[in-house]
Amino acid sequence: MDSKLAKEAETALIATTQGLAPEQRLEAFVAHCRLMAELHAAGTRQREQALTASMNSSAHSAAQASQRSCGTGKMEIRLLPSSP
Repeated sequence: MDSKLAKEAETALIATTQGLAPEQRLEAFVAHCRLMAELHAAGTRQREQALTASMNSSAHSAAQASQRSCGTGKMEIRLLPSSP
């Protein structure tokens, strides 16, 4: 189901493109493709940054948990007294 606004936009687009020469339509198409490629690349960069931040946060949390469970990281060896 299309909205009234979408129908009006489509009608305006068709009317505008019909008045363009073939070269102008091609230029408009190329510009549209470039914009869509830039939008896609920006989304890809955003997802990569979010993934990297998430991985860094997980690694940091794991390191903190390891330090909490292991204490200072120093190993202590105690000898038990020998039986006579």
